[in-house]
Amino acid sequence: MATPPGLGGVAIVRVSGPRARGLLNSIFAPYSSQAEFESHKMVFGRVFDPVQDRPVDEALAVFMQAPRSYTCEDVVEFHTHGGSLVCEEVLRLCLAGGARLAAPGEFTQRAFLNGRLDLAQAESVAEVIGSRTRASLRLASGNLLGRLSELVGGLRQDVLNWMSLLEAEIDFGDEVPELSATENLQRLQALQTRVAQLIAQAEVGRLTHRGVEVVLVGPPNAGKSTLLNALLGEDRALVTDIPGTTRDRLEHSVVLSGMRLNLSDTAGLRDQTQDRVEQLGMERSRQALTEADLGILVVDCHQDWPGQLAEEVLAAGPACWLVVLNKQDLGARVQAAEVLERYPQVVVVEASLLREGAAGVEAALLEQARVLTGQQVECFSVNQRHYQALVRTRESLERVGLAVEDGLSGEFLCLDLRAAAGALGEIVGIDVSEEVLDRIFSTFCLGK
Repeated sequence: MATPPGLGGVAIVRVSGPRARGLLNSIFAPYSSQAEFESHKMVFGRVFDPVQDRPVDEALAVFMQAPRSYTCEDVVEFHTHGGSLVCEEVLRLCLAGGARLAAPGEFTQRAFLNGRLDLAQAESVAEVIGSRTRASLRLASGNLLGRLSELVGGLRQDVLNWMSLLEAEIDFGDEVPELSATENLQRLQALQTRVAQLIAQAEVGRLTHRGVEVVLVGPPNAGKSTLLNALLGEDRALVTDIPGTTRDRLEHSVVLSGMRLNLSDTAGLRDQTQDRVEQLGMERSRQALTEADLGILVVDCHQDWPGQLAEEVLAAGPACWLVVLNKQDLGARVQAAEVLERYPQVVVVEASLLREGAAGVEAALLEQARVLTGQQVECFSVNQRHYQALVRTRESLERVGLAVEDGLSGEFLCLDLRAAAGALGEIVGIDVSEEVLDRIFSTFCLGK
């Protein structure tokens, strides 16, 4: 099935392989006697059961001849009416005709194995499908079109070119001039600069794709849950005037102005409590701080400034912070200027969440999120596998640098250059084990 299960206007059953056209001829009859199954031409007719000689559904069918198809194999698609029973019948006929059910991601895996896509492009198919914002879709689409592959492939080729010069010195030392230490360092520094840029761009891309992790912290009853509900546009967190109402970490995602934000409302932090459940909640609050990209410290400005708490969370949490001075309508004992004087790195927002809502906080939050995701910075989407390969490339080049500084011969440099080229090759699918491929494609949806 190339379409999701359930009721719908149209359902698509896709078949790939050398016997696909034979299957098409055995269970589909065009209405027009003049119709022929030319490649990439839709034909109107009916799907029928050849054993019982009865019609199953009116449908469109298309044959795509290899290699001009998604998998680079012969591909047939049946475009039937949507509905579970219709799809089950068409699938039953396909299986009876010699086909088998595809594994998750098998069509894309075949496209990779047949050379239509490299591995980075193949993985981006799932990212395109799973994109929740325009920004993440733009990055994933860029990868599908080969942007990441081009950057990584060019870098890998330069590593291999340097290796070839060093290996030529080893094999033909009398005929090939030796690269000086200065020349080797220049080549190394150029590669390291490009790898560092790739990693920095990748980090921004990862943040854009998965969303900015935002943690809401502060004293009990300061307004964290009220802020969460206001940002979500619905009541998800329980709000009362009883301190310590929030005991556990509440996580919800929201897309605001095209930006995905993963919000975590946490238990209020205070010095002492005898409630064991609340203590566990505060431990989770502190854990959430270490995982966040952006923190929001919500303070009741009608109360005294929580100096010790502020010092703790601003030191332990992310580098990027908003400080929300809530309950301005009750009278402020804490002024924005005082906070900025103590903590010039934070952004301060004055608010009355219950009375005026969170418009001001939302605007400041989005501005900080845009800074984090570098919307003015060129970036691309990577998954954890890509990122780890880039890190291994950086580490291999660092070892090359040590070898150059120690005056070691080209043989030693080539060892780590080969490791760097191998790590880069893994990103695009060069010398990747079947186990890794199976793990990657098993995460895809059926029919892709």
